[in-house]
Amino acid sequence: MVGLTYTIEFELVTTAHDRKILNTKLKVAKAIYNACLGEALKRLRAVLADKEYHTLVFSKKAKGYRKRIKEIEREYGYSEYDLHAWSSKCKHHFDGHLGINEVQKLATRGFSAVEKLYYRQAKNQSFL
Repeated sequence: MVGLTYTIEFELVTTAHDRKILNTKLKVAKAIYNACLGEALKRLRAVLADKEYHTLVFSKKAKGYRKRIKEIEREYGYSEYDLHAWSSKCKHHFDGHLGINEVQKLATRGFSAVEKLYYRQAKNQSFL
């Protein structure tokens, strides 16, 4: 059978110190996700406000218009990897509570959420 999924839940035995650390990490992760989401939305708005972008999107007759749209997106720093670079700088404000891999994953999640707006797969995006 294809597609079967099982979930097993185990209760963690934690101390008060462990819970404090986990809560701190979750708060930091939430703040970084919200910051990445906001930055990605800001960059998307800049791309959408570009006059050349509008001309290219609505005409679609120009040869190589998709390539030029990608160039415009790069000019405004609207890519997942640009957001990774931005989030790594944001990480330093939180005193090393999360590693770079976690921060980049949060940036990827934020960028993916904005991409759903961009491609009209979602109507809005909410912050955590």
